[in-house]
Amino acid sequence: MEIESVIKNHLEALLKFLGADPRVSVTKDEQDIYYVDLEGEHLNYLIGFRGESLEALQSLLNLMLYKELRSTARAVVDINSYRKGHKEKIEDIARSYIDRVRLSKQHAEMPVMSASERRYVHVFVADYDDVVAESVGEEPARRIVLKLKV
Repeated sequence: MEIESVIKNHLEALLKFLGADPRVSVTKDEQDIYYVDLEGEHLNYLIGFRGESLEALQSLLNLMLYKELRSTARAVVDINSYRKGHKEKIEDIARSYIDRVRLSKQHAEMPVMSASERRYVHVFVADYDDVVAESVGEEPARRIVLKLKV
């Protein structure tokens, strides 16, 4: 069975159980990552506080895929382009902390973030020649510290 159809079947059954009927589209990239986009009205409850329900939905879908197909294919779920907008907000926050580090010449500790949010920041900061990002602390209070390169 094709992975795209398995994703759609599992997701549609799960969403029906949750009382949602969004439009579902699945695309695959070169690295065998399946991007699942859900679009529709009144889907905020599927995103949840700070995207926690969205992350849970994605994890559940990936577990279902592994159980049925024994495949390590990975699905990334997005609802009404939430992830794109959230990524832009994280980049804006990182830019302000980078400016703070540059002006004060001292390290700056960013707020607590999820693992995926920290990954966005690390990738974003890697494009800067004069600032480095380092994750510190233990879950669930893990955060990023930005410092000037020495």
